[in-house]
Amino acid sequence: MTVFVAKRSIKSRLLTIALAAIVCAAFFFVFGAAEAHARVKTSLKQRYPKHFEKAKELPAFSSLAEQSFPVPGLKVTNIRGHAWGTYIPQGICLTSNYILITVYEQDDAERSAIQVLDRNGNYLRTLVTEDANHAGGIAYDGTDIYIARSTAGELGVIHESTLEETMAEGDAVGKFSIKIKYDGKLGLGDFTASFVTYYKGLIWVGYCDMSAAGKSGILRGYIRVGDNLVQVRELPIPAWANGASFLEMNGNDLLVVNQSRGRKYLSYAYGYHVDLSKDGAEAMIRSFKPLEFPSMLEETCIEDGRAYMLYESAATKYSKGTDGLGNPKYIVDSVTAGDAARLFPEAVKLPAAAGYPSLEGMIPAVTDFVSMIPRAMVLPFLARK
Repeated sequence: MTVFVAKRSIKSRLLTIALAAIVCAAFFFVFGAAEAHARVKTSLKQRYPKHFEKAKELPAFSSLAEQSFPVPGLKVTNIRGHAWGTYIPQGICLTSNYILITVYEQDDAERSAIQVLDRNGNYLRTLVTEDANHAGGIAYDGTDIYIARSTAGELGVIHESTLEETMAEGDAVGKFSIKIKYDGKLGLGDFTASFVTYYKGLIWVGYCDMSAAGKSGILRGYIRVGDNLVQVRELPIPAWANGASFLEMNGNDLLVVNQSRGRKYLSYAYGYHVDLSKDGAEAMIRSFKPLEFPSMLEETCIEDGRAYMLYESAATKYSKGTDGLGNPKYIVDSVTAGDAARLFPEAVKLPAAAGYPSLEGMIPAVTDFVSMIPRAMVLPFLARK
């Protein structure tokens, strides 16, 4: 009997030791991982301040760089505790509380993330998108955020409430990098979404045609009907377009399209006076003289009369020429912000309030029409996958 009790006591002690070891291992795994996550710091300083100042040789750039703040993560980005140094900026938009910048990884274009800054340009957190896709432009309609998912030919949708919840979750666990999920996806059929913007009730999606034969790009305007997009407008834009945005000035609708042909050439901002009650070439009332900007200009976001302009030239692939194709003449590592009216210097001559009909009035009618008729009849008009 004594021997049995002794053996049982030994087994009990061994079991206790084993359980204690498991608990300690779990403790060190959790807190060690958290410590490792905290050790990886997303770079926040200007990467090329001298190059940024040199770019001010270009008058248009200088006039629209009244304010600036560094694009975070150009040198190193904390991606869930791992250091990534090869992200490339693509799109920019402003929400109620944040500035959002989309980026993708140069060696794996389908690894994308969103850099979140406050409205003053201070870095807050990196949100890692839920699946593999090349994130392009980004836009905000007052309720939802739209991300051009170039690989899939669709727009990813994130509710503003989801963004706020994810940011709060990051605050709660003390992490500067956390995953975010899409709340939905809007198909575009065979149309590739390179960039996206929102203006007067329409989601405008553009395609960047970089083929040798490409002579013009396409900017399509969609009305969102539930989980579908109904195309109602298509505007001709320059080839090699990387971003578009609208501004209302004295009642006139103005469109700016960014054209970038790579690191060896200057970028151009093409301005247009448009009549959005019309479609195609008829909507393009007049064009303005294009303005010169540093190479590799991506998206422009116009918000509250200010133009926020994003460049990709400071990404390692381009600034260091790691792909063997050389370096840009101008390297811009910061978002610039200035009076959006300066994108359209000739537009000040336009008569005030030309009175062109707005598309906003037709949106409820189109939505009601689509919801009333059988889905099979609507399919030819729906841009969906």
